[in-house]
Amino acid sequence: MGALMWTAKDGYAFTADSAEPVVVDAPDGGLGSHGYVASDPDLQALFIVSGRDIKPGVTLDAVSNLSLTPTIARLLGLQMPEAKERVLTEIFVK
Repeated sequence: MGALMWTAKDGYAFTADSAEPVVVDAPDGGLGSHGYVASDPDLQALFIVSGRDIKPGVTLDAVSNLSLTPTIARLLGLQMPEAKERVLTEIFVK
């Protein structure tokens, strides 16, 4: 990591497009892409799951990324009692 790191003020983002200004207005709902600091509590990501033992049509509220590992472990038949977040049990058929 470099000795200097810049983060954009709330409501703004940096661009990598040489044809665009370096700083632009960040669109609502635009957080969660590359270029944001992972510790930002406003970040959100897309979570889609499908397959055997997954209940179709379930809609979840915001999901912590830390819930994904114990949830995938459960799908694989593994236990993670030391996990800091919960298993997303509402997505399972059983």
